[in-house]
Amino acid sequence: MFTFAVYNYINDEVMPIPISLEDDKCFCTHNQNGEDEFQFELPKASEYYGYIVEEVKVKAFSNMFLVKKIEEQSDFVIVKCTLDFDDWYSQIYIDYRKTNINLPNVLATILPIGWSIQYGDGVNLTKRTTVEYQEGQAFRAATAKEILAAIADAYTVIFNYDTIGKVLSVLNIETYTPSGDYFIEDLNMSNLKFTGDSSNFITRLYVYGKKDDSTGQYLTIASVNDGKEYLEDFTYSDKVVCGSLIDERYTIPQHLKDYGESVLAEKCVPVRSYSFDVNNSDGKMYLYKVVTIVDKNRKLRLNYRCIKFVEYNNHSYDVVTLSSITPSIEGMFGGVSTAQSIMSSNLKTAEENIQSIESLVLGTLGGYFKWVLDDTGNKSEFLILIDATTIGQATKLFKLDNEGLKYSSTGYSGTYTTIINDSGLVVAASATYSDLQNKPTIEGVTIAGNQSFDDWNLVPLTDAEIDAIMV
Repeated sequence: MFTFAVYNYINDEVMPIPISLEDDKCFCTHNQNGEDEFQFELPKASEYYGYIVEEVKVKAFSNMFLVKKIEEQSDFVIVKCTLDFDDWYSQIYIDYRKTNINLPNVLATILPIGWSIQYGDGVNLTKRTTVEYQEGQAFRAATAKEILAAIADAYTVIFNYDTIGKVLSVLNIETYTPSGDYFIEDLNMSNLKFTGDSSNFITRLYVYGKKDDSTGQYLTIASVNDGKEYLEDFTYSDKVVCGSLIDERYTIPQHLKDYGESVLAEKCVPVRSYSFDVNNSDGKMYLYKVVTIVDKNRKLRLNYRCIKFVEYNNHSYDVVTLSSITPSIEGMFGGVSTAQSIMSSNLKTAEENIQSIESLVLGTLGGYFKWVLDDTGNKSEFLILIDATTIGQATKLFKLDNEGLKYSSTGYSGTYTTIINDSGLVVAASATYSDLQNKPTIEGVTIAGNQSFDDWNLVPLTDAEIDAIMV
């Protein structure tokens, strides 16, 4: 039997109410991002069911949880709980953005009252970088929990939480070494499932950091990497398969190189993962533990990391997922194919209005999407790049600003033709008054002064004609 406590009112006072269930009716899932979940199954007729309501606290597996979901079935109830993060949601930060700051200092700006920090081995406390919503953009109204996710991304660390003792643990899981534990099919694991994938495999990674606005050049690692702008790792294969990484948070070549090495280390070998049930467990499994798998079918003996651990009070029920992928890297980046950029997750994060624009133009115009900021950091222009991934290299692009939608075939600093303005007109450069007597075409019109639509006697273009112009 497993006993845990639900905190609810008894005689007008919040008290711990102990509940005992069969071992197979409750478990804790230790997820790779450190955010544990607790789940239990209760008979509908249970005397304790009346105490189970949303947001009550539950103490189990050495942590404090909150009830988030109650799913009632025919004769039983499934209750799902997440860690008690209320302290991390208790305050809003307006315009939060920190530049050139190290990890201890940035954590100090959002740490809730009563919480402390414990740093694990190998965590870089001197590395300085930027914490922001997306490139050049501050968090407008964010909780400490939301900012914490960006911090994990920026410093390549993982957080674990003791919500009873109020301790935030900061981990560098790359420092975890093989434990000496073995898993062998038919001995201490069963129901083995294997997946292998080399879709995102690369052996050479070109690494770029912050762009110099005056030169248009990106920071490289050449100065700390024997003059080369790329890293290589031929651990699995000696063939050259290229990928690239651009992360403008990095302004120091060595920090950029260290980051690139951690990314390449996970991309230079195929992605392989195993999931299985544990037999004869000694109860000493833990998240991020490095163990050795003996795969008899493939005649392999390899070290793998625990990236998910479903723990029961009776460890014979435990379920372990092992993978060759480092969770922090795989969680932050999408797949990388040959010659495809890996972008920082906070650059990939887009606001809903950007996503709606993308949904309209993807597949017809192609290209890439960029915000341009004014001197105060506010978005002033939205660019659709057609033939390059950077503003400086693009020759064909659309620009959307407060004057309308414009097109340039001579680069960002070139001559723009206004396509659509706030009057709904489709216009273009180099028109004469006589041109305006006729229906405007792509060679057509430019509007000057304060004349109205009626003054010019223009005829709006049809949707088909606009589509023809936009091609």
